[in-house]
Amino acid sequence: MKKISIKNVQYTLLLSVLILFLSGCGSDKTNDDRLVVEIDSIEIVASKEHILSIETMQFNATATYDDASTRDITPHVTWSSSNISIATVNTSGLLTPRGPGGDFNVTTGYGGFYHKMPLKIIPLVEISMSAPEGNLSVNSIYQMNAMGRFYADGEDNVSEDITSRVLWSTSDTNISAIDGFGLMYTFNAGTVEANATLFGINDMLELNITE
Repeated sequence: MKKISIKNVQYTLLLSVLILFLSGCGSDKTNDDRLVVEIDSIEIVASKEHILSIETMQFNATATYDDASTRDITPHVTWSSSNISIATVNTSGLLTPRGPGGDFNVTTGYGGFYHKMPLKIIPLVEISMSAPEGNLSVNSIYQMNAMGRFYADGEDNVSEDITSRVLWSTSDTNISAIDGFGLMYTFNAGTVEANATLFGINDMLELNITE
């Protein structure tokens, strides 16, 4: 009978283990490669391309990867506005108008990728105030109202109630005063001017307060 060398057996076993180990490493590397995906692009997601100058809007950012998958990356991106006198965007992607309106761009960035979106803030062009009909008496409370008309070239006229957005004032606070919700308080008899102002647009009514 032919003798089998122990050294040959050990060598064969060692070689088999090494082959299995290398095969396993190669398989793991292939799996790892399949798990690593890279960004192809990022995109701003917005509910509309224009808003009124009294509105805010939340932006989101989406990354598209080379395997066609997508992911919401809003908390990780940077935001910027091309004109902060028109509108600003905070770190959470919330857009807030800062002026009467205009055209500008919002840009988001992440990992060396950027996306720019053009936007329009439709400006306030007119305020129309209204007061209760009939006589206004002293020591009373009346509701004032303000409607705003918004318009930009190529857009339809839009009217919105801006009673709680305007700055209210009167020409003589000894006669009457108006709070931030448009409630007018009358104190003494006389003639007074009531004013509503927003973004430099103003309307005025002359009111007569009687005993």
